[in-house]
Amino acid sequence: YSVRRSAPGESVRLSDGLTDPLNVTQVHALSPTDGRVVFEVSDGARFHYLFSVPATGGAPVLIDAVEQHFFGFHAPAQVTPDGSRVVYRRGPDYELCSAPIEGGPIVVLSLTASQRVHTFQLSPDGSVAVYIAPGEFGAVFERYRGPVDGSAPPLRRNLPLSGERDVTPNAFQISPDGTHVVYLADQTVNDMVELWSVPLAGGERPERLNSVLPTT
Repeated sequence: YSVRRSAPGESVRLSDGLTDPLNVTQVHALSPTDGRVVFEVSDGARFHYLFSVPATGGAPVLIDAVEQHFFGFHAPAQVTPDGSRVVYRRGPDYELCSAPIEGGPIVVLSLTASQRVHTFQLSPDGSVAVYIAPGEFGAVFERYRGPVDGSAPPLRRNLPLSGERDVTPNAFQISPDGTHVVYLADQTVNDMVELWSVPLAGGERPERLNSVLPTT
């Protein structure tokens, strides 16, 4: 349901028109432009569906569907600042995808279908997704970036890692001007976590921002 703050007693059922016995399980995101709501429904057995609908009410539009008993879509999703696309994770492998918020072709953004994206952020203009996931050949976490429209494959944007060194999964931020990503990682010495910065567009190696830490 949605309700206007100016008229709290008047609610609108946003899932109106969906076939019973579908149950709304999560609200994933709101569009910053027109308040369009991205939400998930399930039949309680095998199928999960991702819909969007205007916050003022209307016919829900199907964005994506997953046939998995326990794994559907994983909150939160993010809507691009212009309100045109929604970026989300789906299925047991937490596959990172992008699709038009009003329905259309789905684009897979993660490097492989089984990469299991841990977390992601969008650049301020919504054109690039930065995400943390296990690397191509191992279980260590690495950081990737790729265009939201899927026009190019994702690129690794941390130093080459080996052994147990990796990028800290939940510790990265895109700068407000969208030029750099700042993140934590033990890129040079295992278990010595340091602060790094790298241009979002690529082309340069990551730069360590902290002073050299003593080793033990």
